[in-house]
Amino acid sequence: MTTRLLPALFAASLALVAHADDDPRQYQHGASLVELPGRPAQLIWSSSGLPPKGAEPDGSWSHDVYVMPFDAPIVYGVPQGARALIARPEAQEPASAAVNRAGRLMITMEDGWDARHVIAQRYGVYDAALKPIRGYPQMVEDGGHSGHVAAAGDDFVVFYSTEWVQGGGENNLGSGRDVRVKVYDSDGRLRHSTPISVGQRDGWPVLASSPTRSLLVWQRFVPNAMHARLFAAVYDPQQGKLLGAPFELLHDVGYYRYQVAWLPAVERFVLAATRINGEGRAWLITADGRREVQLGCLPPPQREGSPVVDGSRLALPLGNGGALLLQVAPGSLTVAGRSPSRPLLSESGVVGRFTGTNELTLISLDRIGLTRHRLNFAEPEPVASYSLPPAAME
Repeated sequence: MTTRLLPALFAASLALVAHADDDPRQYQHGASLVELPGRPAQLIWSSSGLPPKGAEPDGSWSHDVYVMPFDAPIVYGVPQGARALIARPEAQEPASAAVNRAGRLMITMEDGWDARHVIAQRYGVYDAALKPIRGYPQMVEDGGHSGHVAAAGDDFVVFYSTEWVQGGGENNLGSGRDVRVKVYDSDGRLRHSTPISVGQRDGWPVLASSPTRSLLVWQRFVPNAMHARLFAAVYDPQQGKLLGAPFELLHDVGYYRYQVAWLPAVERFVLAATRINGEGRAWLITADGRREVQLGCLPPPQREGSPVVDGSRLALPLGNGGALLLQVAPGSLTVAGRSPSRPLLSESGVVGRFTGTNELTLISLDRIGLTRHRLNFAEPEPVASYSLPPAAME
């Protein structure tokens, strides 16, 4: 999270200065892998430099947003051929990016530059050549933070937090107060603005989207506890409204430890999370929000480790190393194996793609720079069945 040495609304954010030496996000934070028409897959991420230098002497962060081909060489952590796409004073992080059906790119990030309320959620929209259509700095909300974006057909859906409540939460840094959705068209013009929760101490909103539905996921502060409650809801971007009330998935999720993906091949969402006791969970959820399958006793999905979708398969980066392979079908979610190799991955951002039938390539945002890992599922480690009974989803 962006930090500045000023008294302000987001006092909890400023407390990160005291943790600058042990917070890996000071080096790099937030990564997306996007497919632009006529271009190789592109990595978009926030970093404090190439290589990353970490916090400034005063404790503040100064990330810019970079772009590079996913397959570009990485030499001792330094990507070759990377360039800054968005660069301003203070920090623009964590970067989140999505490409819509028209081949346009939106990038959104929490921004410490020139904000009346210390930080602001901003965005920019670009064409396939990364030329600005409605380029940064566009404002989602001054005072907004922790936003992520997904594409829904030709539209972009930005899910973000507003306001901050000091104290409690992870490292006693506090929590968000509200979460809100804004929908933008292909030119970056606002279509809808929808409050999802108000006054509940909700934060770290993430999402995935089909062309017509978005699954919104967020955490809710629990007083005097080291864990949060995990909530989700289905949103209709075309109408700008929720389809039904939000529903609770876990009462004891680890802070920030959940991810969600849409699998077009099976028209289902997969949501993965880690409980405070280290147990991994995964759900198969339909486009209308019906929970079909739940898996339990999984290895813990990695914090900010993006699921990698390949047709009806999904690979989950894991917090204790390597990746877990899931096989997905309507009404069916099964564990197909685990990578024998188990490199440790960053908590600041991990993205990847299948680079062969059974080869998964991940890029991890580490303190030294970028680290590429190649994992093989040709002979996956055998795993047991982790299905839970339907009653466990109540």
